[in-house]
Amino acid sequence: MHVTNRAEFDLYLKTACATHFINIRGIDDCALTCTPPYDTDLYEIKNMYFLEAVNLDDVNNELLRIENELQKYKRIVGIKIYLGYQQYYANDPKVFAVAEFCRTQGLTLAFHCGETFVNNTDNTANDKYANAKHIKDLLVAFPDVNFVASHLNWPHFDDLFGLIEKYDNIYTCISGCIDGETTEARNIQCDELVELLKNYLSKYPKLKDRLMYGTDFFAGGGVKFTDVSIYAKVAKELNIADANILNAYRIHI
Repeated sequence: MHVTNRAEFDLYLKTACATHFINIRGIDDCALTCTPPYDTDLYEIKNMYFLEAVNLDDVNNELLRIENELQKYKRIVGIKIYLGYQQYYANDPKVFAVAEFCRTQGLTLAFHCGETFVNNTDNTANDKYANAKHIKDLLVAFPDVNFVASHLNWPHFDDLFGLIEKYDNIYTCISGCIDGETTEARNIQCDELVELLKNYLSKYPKLKDRLMYGTDFFAGGGVKFTDVSIYAKVAKELNIADANILNAYRIHI
């Protein structure tokens, strides 16, 4: 999820059904700079964990910044790179530098994968950068780093699920895959997503243990962003285990 202050998180809790939270720092679509630091109140929530974001245009300074953050906040469990929003493929040398940092620091490396949106419209020109298939080189080079390809690599499912079937260090999540404007629309999308994933699970059985619950959206910006209960419904229908997210980010409760 994306929240920056306690008030947003309290609103999120009205519909969230999760017991452990991964809070993901965003990156500004236009300026391509990281958002301001989290509200310090969020760091006081004992079952909340954090992902930093890296601006690849300034990767060396970004990693120095995160190294300092790690000294202060022990529940930073990973880094996220916004492929597509920045025009880099996952196998770019700058991404390899981030992966090496994750290896030395024991962090998970997550990616935005699949469709990219700018000003709430699909920006298909940048989708090629966000295809999870380019993560393959990282999986081979860093077998002891966990990688997360977010959003099921929508809609290029086979490109991602094939990697999950072959490699043990890659995960995905259902976050951001339901965005209907109404409750009825979201319920329809829920049923369609469950059916789609059930079909893929028969083809890619290892997906079962690498598929995570997630919501993606922050508390604010309209009903579709605050109603995360529909994601919990998908997780329940597919019997997605809490262990998946704990294993992906190496969280020890």
